[in-house]
Amino acid sequence: MIILSNYRRAIRLVPAVIAAIGVLTPINLSANKLGKNMPDVSIAECAGSASLYPEPAEGQNAYPDTLTAIAIAHAGRHGARFASSNSRARKLMKELERAKSEGTATASGERLGKLITKVLTRTAGRWGALDSIGEAEQRGIADRMYENYDYLFGGDSEISAIASYVPRCVMSMDVFTHQLATHEPQLNISSKSGPANNELLRPFSEAPEYLKYREQEPYNQMLEEYKSIYLPKSPARRLLGGASWLSDQQQRDFSKTLGEFIASIGAAGLGNPADYIGAEGFMTAEEYRGVWAYGNLTQYVERTANEISVEPAEIARPLLADMINTLNRVAEGEEGAERVTLRFGHAETMMPLLSLMRLPGCFYMTDDYGTVAGEWQNFHVVPMASNLQLVLFEAPSGKLYLRASVNERPVSLTPGGDTVVEWGEAKALLESRL
Repeated sequence: MIILSNYRRAIRLVPAVIAAIGVLTPINLSANKLGKNMPDVSIAECAGSASLYPEPAEGQNAYPDTLTAIAIAHAGRHGARFASSNSRARKLMKELERAKSEGTATASGERLGKLITKVLTRTAGRWGALDSIGEAEQRGIADRMYENYDYLFGGDSEISAIASYVPRCVMSMDVFTHQLATHEPQLNISSKSGPANNELLRPFSEAPEYLKYREQEPYNQMLEEYKSIYLPKSPARRLLGGASWLSDQQQRDFSKTLGEFIASIGAAGLGNPADYIGAEGFMTAEEYRGVWAYGNLTQYVERTANEISVEPAEIARPLLADMINTLNRVAEGEEGAERVTLRFGHAETMMPLLSLMRLPGCFYMTDDYGTVAGEWQNFHVVPMASNLQLVLFEAPSGKLYLRASVNERPVSLTPGGDTVVEWGEAKALLESRL
């Protein structure tokens, strides 16, 4: 049995106390902590988790030539896609039509309406589907995996791949494995998708304690306070000619929807968000940055370990255990052990996993939520096609080592540590996270 550290015990006490005393309203853990510590985030980065995959520079994922890779455990998010539904577009269009009926329609509002119509037309029947950009992202990652570790993909190699039942994840898996097969047509690849993989790839949809956390929303009051800091009212007023029929809260919600809509068109290949930001656009850069900061903070408290609860990260324990176990079977020389294992899920799969592992930039604990924007940034953690690769290496001496890469960039398992770690030490460290 794993004994929890005092630190982890203390973090667990918060939800336990909430349940014990029957608190019915959210706890305000941000009292006297509000502050707009906004980092210098670019327009492209403001797309957040809708950002396109940042391809690594040549050689960025290189490893010492004295090491030979003997196994890869890969977990990734689906590639870029069309918006998952038309809800944002319809919400914005509803208010634009209201402006017309109120006689307050503006020229900028008319331009927004034309953009929305274009997006609705070009995305019809493809909501949530993997797009050509997403396919290219997955092919690129597969190509670089083959280029870096081609000797793992001989004709008799056994490769397994699993995916969430969601079509864009299945398609990401198919594109990835197909690309590997173009390099080695004789590969033995087994692939599976469906609800049977939910425990590993969609625990956010069925883990009881996490669902309870999301239902109780103990972070809600804090988010409401930051809404008034980060979300501007001015875009709604400019685009709707005053928006007198909307409350301040509704105006902020309109701006949030607008920023998210603009971010989504880049991932769908329907436009460049930068074209709609600035003096002649629908939002200023500062307004757009505020929408990103609010969405970033929301994902942080909903999907990663935080001072309120570690449950958002703990749902990834089965996935991390699976990745450790597949590598360990190879390390122990188990007959028939698969040397390349691939997993395709969602941003909501990856954020908990990377947080659970406490990887640099992916794990941050604070009760000053104004600092989150500078320390945990969704465009670094889960851009489209984001991935984690755990690679097991063997030295000429027979000694084994592990290296972790996030989005194909080597990272240390501990702050300031080496990126290549002796396997026994790495395995023990990762198991301590379970």
